Amino acid sequence: MPTPEYRAREHINRALEQAGWRVQDYKRANLHAGRGVVLTNFRPDIERKEIQHFYTYKQESMGNIRQENIRQIDFILRGFEEQRAIVAEVEHCLSVIDELEAGVEANLTRADRMRQSILTTAFSGRLAVSESEIARPQRILPLINNKDRRLYG
Repeated sequence: MPTPEYRAREHINRALEQAGWRVQDYKRANLHAGRGVVLTNFRPDIERKEIQHFYTYKQESMGNIRQENIRQIDFILRGFEEQRAIVAEVEHCLSVIDELEAGVEANLTRADRMRQSILTTAFSGRLAVSESEIARPQRILPLINNKDRRLYG
């Protein structure tokens, strides 16, 4: 007969699946299965080693753990409204990430086009200026001095 915790977990998993989430066991998880992947950590068939490692992270100190002890562990099951609020916040964060990702992609495309344009212009010889277009210092200094006089004087 399933325990109350197991029945509650199954109920939550069904609700998550109905809401469009993909509920997966953490050992066989495919994080690329799509948007909205939920990993479950607690199953009734967890081996003793997994419980020792997952619960305390210290296998030496949990050498005498028994099923009775495990049954006494309280697992917090959030209320459905709180779960909805969490899901809504996660969905909002994911939509912001999607927008940022689209902006990054657009900027990368724009940068690639600009790079290609500059290379095309450079290899066609239109990027370099001719000797006659280069301003000589003798022509630039009077302009700079004249501008300095207007600014300071």
